[in-house]
Amino acid sequence: MEPLWEAGEFAEKLRVQATCGEILPTGEILDLVAAADGELYLLRWDATQKLVIAPRIECDGVLYHPAILHASILQAVRFPNGATEYGSDVELFQRIAGLYREYADLPEDLAAYTTCFTLASSVPELLLIPLTVCVSGAPPYQIHKLLRLFGALWRRGLLVAELSRRLPIFLHPTLMVDDPRLSCKARAFWVSASHQGMFVAGAGDTVRELACSKVVLLRPDDPQDAWGEDAMHLVLPHVELPTLSNDLLTRIAAEFQPLLEMFRLRHLSRVDPFVSATHPLARFELARNLGACIPEDPGIIQLLTPLFESHQQDISAQRSRDPRVAILEAIWSPSHDQEEMTVGEITKRVNAILRSRGVNQDHNVRQIGWKLRELGWYRTSNGKCKVLGFSGQIREGIHEYVQEFRLQLPFRKDCPECQALQATDKKSDK
Repeated sequence: MEPLWEAGEFAEKLRVQATCGEILPTGEILDLVAAADGELYLLRWDATQKLVIAPRIECDGVLYHPAILHASILQAVRFPNGATEYGSDVELFQRIAGLYREYADLPEDLAAYTTCFTLASSVPELLLIPLTVCVSGAPPYQIHKLLRLFGALWRRGLLVAELSRRLPIFLHPTLMVDDPRLSCKARAFWVSASHQGMFVAGAGDTVRELACSKVVLLRPDDPQDAWGEDAMHLVLPHVELPTLSNDLLTRIAAEFQPLLEMFRLRHLSRVDPFVSATHPLARFELARNLGACIPEDPGIIQLLTPLFESHQQDISAQRSRDPRVAILEAIWSPSHDQEEMTVGEITKRVNAILRSRGVNQDHNVRQIGWKLRELGWYRTSNGKCKVLGFSGQIREGIHEYVQEFRLQLPFRKDCPECQALQATDKKSDK
């Protein structure tokens, strides 16, 4: 952010700066809150857990004030009117899950699942992977009812009919997206641009980030992996969801947004790890991403375990159809037993593996060569044909990719890389 202006008695001492909320170098947290007069104020939370709400806040020689937002944004996005104590994380979790059971008619397990995502939307800075939730299973008009409820609960929820760079991404909103015109190419762009630290061209010679949480309406003709393997899926039951009035949604937001704001403040200021290695669900990738948004309560864990298992199985199934995974499986044993392997033989094995998993499109030698190059491995010629030589560097890279894709392949006792990989797996399981 750049300072907007300097004036008055602060001109010589303070730099004046607009903010949409941030974590300061001092560890203090600033956030936007809605004041009674309809304006935006700043909330300040410091290491002593002291809460201050004011039109402007001075910290470390800077006078912060709320960013000036267009009236249409203020009308479309709900901001909390403060931060309210809620007791324990388990108590807050159960209150929100009860809300989804009462007002969205979700069964107990899906209500708990949705609550995990709701809490995660409050702390996007702590997530390992940006939150993308694909909602399907019900007709679009039914899903829209749920998205309206999400808009009252999820952090800075904004319902949009078009996914565009012109949206106020600088607010780090949670976008509720129903864009039927979004092409596969555009969707691939947004999947890539949604990763933390990824920049795209902005106005003039600037760059900007487009990463933010999203809830996406998935239509029947959309592939399940349309938003990448990191997307979470919420499949709704075929029931008639209740229609909620604007007044009811306003009351829900007024009650729960301050509670979720306090959840945000507590967890952003914690010094302990967001992801606990001892969490009962830590073996699942999704749980490791959602971290402290899943309380370690036996009843909650019991409800969520089948859903997390299903999500992990879906990820494994998607990965098993990835040509890169098939390449790793095809070259795993040969890389331990021989010095090189022809690209033709790799192609033959990859196609056989993929066909056994329902992929009917064969790859040719050139396409597999490109995939090898994507993995960072270059083909050479042995005088007769193109081969992949299993140098020490490539063997090390194979083991690294096997760990990255979490593939269950047989370890070799006489292979140092396998032994190191096995030791790492045992350490991560503890």
